[in-house]
Amino acid sequence: MAEILVTDFDDAHECYRSKHLRQALYDAGEVIMGDVIVNLHGDEHRARRRLENRLFRRDTFLHYERDLFPAIIEETVKPYVADGKAELVAFGHQLMMNLAALTAGVDRPRGTPEETFHLYDYLTKLTPRMPTGYAMTACLCSVAPTRPSGCRDHRRRVNAGLLPTSS
Repeated sequence: MAEILVTDFDDAHECYRSKHLRQALYDAGEVIMGDVIVNLHGDEHRARRRLENRLFRRDTFLHYERDLFPAIIEETVKPYVADGKAELVAFGHQLMMNLAALTAGVDRPRGTPEETFHLYDYLTKLTPRMPTGYAMTACLCSVAPTRPSGCRDHRRRVNAGLLPTSS
């Protein structure tokens, strides 16, 4: 592939709008990132975007911000407050992971710090070469469209219109 040097805004804008170019940031994580919306192009991307647009409505954001995220943030920070210290990178990753799990409809039946640590360990082993925040979010969010309908939390979010019903 030929290298293209972009040196000004107009060139960057043209590249951004081109249907023939695609980003390659996640190529190393193809196994996990292959079907994530950021890596889909053309008709596949448009179809997925239409399906997932309901996640970006104002009322959806307000529901997450007011009703769902405060408890997840409290749950994630609690063991660090009790311990009196936190390694900020790990804490930040765990918080992103817990928020992404909630958004994706991943069941967290216990909601305990141990469950968070276990899921975090699993994801960091699964995605060792990818930027951790991206990998965790993509891994968790990519399962949402394919989750079995029997998963209680996933089904509840689909019924509330917060998740798509299919991919």
